[in-house]
Amino acid sequence: MGQYFSRIAGLGKVAMFLQQPVGMVVFVAVPLALFLLYDLLRRYFYNRKNKGAVTAEREELERLRALAADLEQGILPPAAPAFVPAPDIAPAAYPPIEGEPEAGEEPEPEEPEADLEDDDADEV
Repeated sequence: MGQYFSRIAGLGKVAMFLQQPVGMVVFVAVPLALFLLYDLLRRYFYNRKNKGAVTAEREELERLRALAADLEQGILPPAAPAFVPAPDIAPAAYPPIEGEPEAGEEPEPEEPEADLEDDDADEV
């Protein structure tokens, strides 16, 4: 069994107050209202501080929407330039890969591997 060792004066009165409508408002509605006020103020100041970033995002969104509308109508955007390798990095400058034929040579035909399963079938 539990044993009494101390008490907190007035805790019963607080518990009874919480059960009344005024107590509910004080301990539930007021903290909720304060939290909502804090959240609204935080969002307001964040948006005010980052207004330029939001504007740039909206412009990018509008550009993408216009591009999507053009694609739906069959209007293609200008093509990106094709990849052109730098003059000092030409394909011939790379060393040949071992076992591959050089440019202009015919590849050597591969020899077929021996079929071991057919040899075992004759012994049975």
